[in-house]
Amino acid sequence: MFWRRREGPTDPLEAVVEPIAVVRPRRERSGMGLRARPSGLGARLRSILGAGSPATAATWDDVEEALIGADVGAATTLELVDAARERFRAAGGRSGDDMRRALATEIRDRLVRVGSGRFELGDAPSVILFVGVNGTGKTTSLAKLAHRLSAEGHTLALAAADTFRAAAVEQLRIWGEQLGVPVIAQRAGADPGAVAFDAIVAAQARNLDVVLVDTAGRLQNKQQLMDELAKIRRVIERRLPGQPRHVLLVLDATTGQNG
Repeated sequence: MFWRRREGPTDPLEAVVEPIAVVRPRRERSGMGLRARPSGLGARLRSILGAGSPATAATWDDVEEALIGADVGAATTLELVDAARERFRAAGGRSGDDMRRALATEIRDRLVRVGSGRFELGDAPSVILFVGVNGTGKTTSLAKLAHRLSAEGHTLALAAADTFRAAAVEQLRIWGEQLGVPVIAQRAGADPGAVAFDAIVAAQARNLDVVLVDTAGRLQNKQQLMDELAKIRRVIERRLPGQPRHVLLVLDATTGQNG
């Protein structure tokens, strides 16, 4: 039997391996890549009113278009832009930067005038019930309000009546620890009405001012879940007539005019 002689080096260490060229897709100028180009309202306004932007009527028209496109609302947009233009003229503005400052100042002053309001709590303990669809930030909003009420000198308790969502009770307990506020909770899957009842009893025993009740997210077309929410309210009313003092519907801020 004859063997064909092998051509080239027999020692694998002597073999030369040619590199394989890897063709990588070139990042397009349109902004494709790992980081998306900013496209929100703030980025749009900065583009319109950036350095070197002309202070013209067309620029104000672009500002109006950006605000309306961001779902600020036509009436609010026209009122805001007219006030900013008047502020711009009164200050002797000449550039896009002056327009930006006039608009920013007008928005800030309006927000300061409106303020965030105050909660009329009434007789203690006052119950505030948080409701809404899934994922809108009910628990986080509850924690923010708890921080505000604590800073105003009120004593309060948190009721973990969302016994359905995984780790909802643990999330509220973490907020309670960070805020130094007691959290009334039961096991996962427990009756949320019973949790609200226990929280009210605890608040009465401790002479607390406020009870903030967290609930599970639900859609209005889920009748069983809506009935559960109605039961929570009935339990609260039976223990404390006239309560809950407030029912806060937590919505996604990006809902806009559709809200």
